[in-house]
Amino acid sequence: MKDQIMPTQLSQHQQPRMHAHSVSGEGTGVISLSKSLPPLLKEREVSDLLSVAPGTLRNWRISGTGPGFCKIAKSMVRYPAKELENWINATYRHSTSESGL
Repeated sequence: MKDQIMPTQLSQHQQPRMHAHSVSGEGTGVISLSKSLPPLLKEREVSDLLSVAPGTLRNWRISGTGPGFCKIAKSMVRYPAKELENWINATYRHSTSESGL
């Protein structure tokens, strides 16, 4: 199991530092990305962070199941770091029997 996601395409100063910890004693995993990443991430950066193909991100945008994004121009999509962080934290589960995506 990975404790840290280290994308290969981000420069050294952009590499995220992700820490899982408990919140309010509930044992809920929380990942904090938004302070260690640029405010807007390119599709390739997000696909590297999540270890999914860019096409998967496109499919998630179409189906509305992925992280929130901004359509800046016709072919320019960016992902706010805070939206990505919120989406990752919303997918956290303790068991495969918990409802989710």
